[in-house]
Amino acid sequence: MKKPHIVIIGQWTAPLQTPRAHRTWQLAQELARQGNRVVLYALTGPTFDYAPVQHDTGLTVKNLGISKHGCTDSEGGTHESFFAKYLRKALHEPDLFPGRDLYPMVRKALQQEGDIDLLITVATPHVIHWATAAAIDRSRVGTWIADCGDPYMGNPFFKHPFFMEKRERKWCGMCDFITVPIESAKSAYYPEYQDKIRVIPQGFRLEGIPLPPYTGNPVPSFAYAGVTYKGLRDPRRFLDFLSGLEGDFHFSVFSRNDKDFRPYLDRFGGRMELCGSLPREALLPRLAGMDFLINLRNGTGVQQPSKLIDYSLTGRPILDISSEFPQEEQDTLAEFLKGNYEKALPPLDPEPFRIENVARQFLDLAGLAT
Repeated sequence: MKKPHIVIIGQWTAPLQTPRAHRTWQLAQELARQGNRVVLYALTGPTFDYAPVQHDTGLTVKNLGISKHGCTDSEGGTHESFFAKYLRKALHEPDLFPGRDLYPMVRKALQQEGDIDLLITVATPHVIHWATAAAIDRSRVGTWIADCGDPYMGNPFFKHPFFMEKRERKWCGMCDFITVPIESAKSAYYPEYQDKIRVIPQGFRLEGIPLPPYTGNPVPSFAYAGVTYKGLRDPRRFLDFLSGLEGDFHFSVFSRNDKDFRPYLDRFGGRMELCGSLPREALLPRLAGMDFLINLRNGTGVQQPSKLIDYSLTGRPILDISSEFPQEEQDTLAEFLKGNYEKALPPLDPEPFRIENVARQFLDLAGLAT
C-alpha cells in the first residue's frame, strides 16, 4: 500500500525553543513514525544535525532556504543587512518584511513535492499561510490544513493594519481546515470560516524525559518558564510585590527573552536567577525540582500558554496569577511560600496532548487514518 505523502511547512523547527517550532518538530516526527512519507520544510540553520531523527523515524527534513532580509532560522540565526534591519523596524510587520522572503521558498517547496496527500502549514508566522495561498495548486494537494498557534487579525496581543484582512481571508477561504489549540480560539477568526476550525491541542511526547523525585528545598524555590508581554502577560506587579518581601526564597526564570525580569535583579538581592531558555529535556527536570511553578495568565481567552502541559507533567503545584496581581493572589502566594498549595491550579490531563493522539487527529481530518 502506498504511503501517504505528507508535507509540513513552517518557518521554524528544532532546535528552536518556541511552541510553534515544537509543534512542527514533534508532529513531523510522529507522523513519520506512524508510517507516512513525511517531508518537513523549515529554515533549518547551519549546524543542527537532523540525521539521527531522520534515520530513526523515516522523516525527511529539507531547508526552505536562507532569508536575505532577516527571517530567523531554527537556530535563531539571521542574515540581515543594515537597510533590511531599518525597514523591518519601520514597518513593524515582520510578516510583511522580512516575511516576503518566504514566498518564493514556499512556492519552490510545493513545486518540488508535486502531488501531496496532506499539506500542513504552521503559523506563526502567518506569512507561511499567505505564501501557500499564493502558490498552491489545489489540484495537486488533497487536504490543506492551516495550523495556527495564535490568531492573526484577531490576536489581542498585536494590532495589525486593516488592509491585512484581505490576506487572512484569502488563506482562510482556500484551506480545507484551520486547526487551533483551544476551543476559545475560534472566536478570533472570521465567522464565515469558523465551520472549518477544528481544535487539536499542542502535542508532546509524554515519555522519555526522566524526572527526579521531588525532595524539597532548603528555602522556598519556584520558577517561571516562558515569555512575557507588557500589558497582557505582564510580570511587573508580581515582581514589584515579590522583590519587596522579606525572607529567603529562590525564584528561577527560564525565558529566551528576560527583558522584563532583568531590571529587577538588584532589587531581589540574589533571590532571583535568570536561567535563559533550555531545551525541554533539560527544562522539565529543573521544574520538577521546584516547590511550585508560576503561571502568568495571558489576559485573553483566545490563547493558552502551552507550558501548562509541561507544568502539569512535572507534578508540581501551579500558582496561577494575572498581570494585575491583586490582593487575593498576593495572599495565595504567601500561602504557597509556607507550603500550603490548596489553591493550586488543577493540572491538565496529559492524554489529549499525547503526540500520538494529536498526529492521529490530523490524519483523521485528511481521511488518512488507518
